[in-house]
Amino acid sequence: MHFATNNLYIHPVKHYNEPHFMKKHLFSLCGSLLAGVTLHAQTITASDMPSAGSTFVFSTVSVQDMQNSGAYLAAGNGINWDLSSFAPSGNDTDAYVTPGSVNGAYSLFFGFNAFGKEFAGNIGGGMLPISIEDIYDFYDVQSNQFRRKGIGMTITGLPFPALYTQPDIVYELPLSFSDTYTHPFEFQLAVPTLGTLKRNGVRTSVVDGSGTLITPAGTYNNCLRVRSEITQVDSIMTQFGNFGFPSESVEYTWLEAGTKAPVFSVTETGAAGQSMVTEAKYMSASLSTSVENCFAPVEQQLFPNPATDLLQFTIPVEQDWQLIDMNGRLLRSGKATGMSRLDISTLEPGTYFFVNNKQKHTFIKQ
Repeated sequence: MHFATNNLYIHPVKHYNEPHFMKKHLFSLCGSLLAGVTLHAQTITASDMPSAGSTFVFSTVSVQDMQNSGAYLAAGNGINWDLSSFAPSGNDTDAYVTPGSVNGAYSLFFGFNAFGKEFAGNIGGGMLPISIEDIYDFYDVQSNQFRRKGIGMTITGLPFPALYTQPDIVYELPLSFSDTYTHPFEFQLAVPTLGTLKRNGVRTSVVDGSGTLITPAGTYNNCLRVRSEITQVDSIMTQFGNFGFPSESVEYTWLEAGTKAPVFSVTETGAAGQSMVTEAKYMSASLSTSVENCFAPVEQQLFPNPATDLLQFTIPVEQDWQLIDMNGRLLRSGKATGMSRLDISTLEPGTYFFVNNKQKHTFIKQ
């Protein structure tokens, strides 16, 4: 919280009865202080949501360590979440892409204002009798909500998009401490020769915390924490009967204005009272193709470009580097200084990003 206090000036009083004066002016002083205090409550708005071209790199942490500590559970106003001691155990990337970059037909289906993110989970707990690949959730941002509006997937080699008949409202906007909301969600997708895939559920959310969050990547002084309980059932309806696969989870997300994505998140899976932490990660880098030209001038050489087998680069001082594909997936990472070589012979032909020191450079693999 930030407080701004106006300057106070108390006029001297020459003649007074001391007890009466002290009582009277003590209340006057308190009133002036309260009147001069401005509470800057954190608010998350539509401008703080991601968009197509946004890429966020996360460091994952041990779910067992997070489960054992319980440090993430504190709720209330003015909380200090110190999660800086959790060492990174891996990397994860969230890349928000245009529908057309996933499949050309998706642009018209989901709309040009939508953007997609590859879905890391599965449908039906992975128990459906069909092969489902390339699952993408599609979102859009409105002034009053950030919502999951559709889903696209590849089934036996063919693209299948579906709009939610009831969108999944991830955040009601603007968000402030103590806000609560509950929304059902549902989609259905007809699959030839199989039947109908269906997902329906309810998301119940509360902004149950505000304060300072400390992660291994930095300190965020004005965070809101959203706790969302999600119950859902994935079903397959066929001529032989209907089969349902229920699941329950709790998502904790820490948001700060301007970061465009959660700076920390924890997911628990399982029934209430028996849930286990299944994912925990913090933001370690934020990239955006839409602001590529705003990065600092290049201080390294990257050649040849296009490249076939080896990519050479020169970095003046020791820095971390990352190799990322067009979908935002982190392929490789390391640390280098001076002249270095990177074997790219196993990469598929296409466009890639070489990132170091928050600078992003594009190269083509032939």
